[in-house]
Amino acid sequence: MIHFLDTSIIVAATLKAHVHHQRSLPLILNASSTDSFCSVHTIAEVYSVVTRLPKPLRQAPETVNLFLDALGRRVSFVSLSYREYLETVDRLSKLKISGGQIYDALIVHCARKANAEKIYTWNLAHFRAIAPDLAERIIEPER
Repeated sequence: MIHFLDTSIIVAATLKAHVHHQRSLPLILNASSTDSFCSVHTIAEVYSVVTRLPKPLRQAPETVNLFLDALGRRVSFVSLSYREYLETVDRLSKLKISGGQIYDALIVHCARKANAEKIYTWNLAHFRAIAPDLAERIIEPER
């Protein structure tokens, strides 16, 4: 089974104080680079979010770097080509979706590219709006 992890899952797993930490962490701890994927873009998103949170949640850049390095040993990363970026923008424009949801759409495109059977996120509404055809695959981690 191919699992795809959204940035929101990685961020929650990174922070012990996060409300979704306990449900997100197992996805990373049980991940294998043969069946678990995330977007290359997620590296930048996790770094940005976790290093700019309000104290005491904020993590030092060096700590986040170590976490991301360890993550890279557990998951495989999917990137998009220039053409795939344009396809993503085209899809959003046809759906009349604008703004920051482009980042979620890029992640969804990576999940499609990985042939993900399960796409884990804490942002169900945006992901399902972007990819209604994948709605059944877009889920939250189990309790």
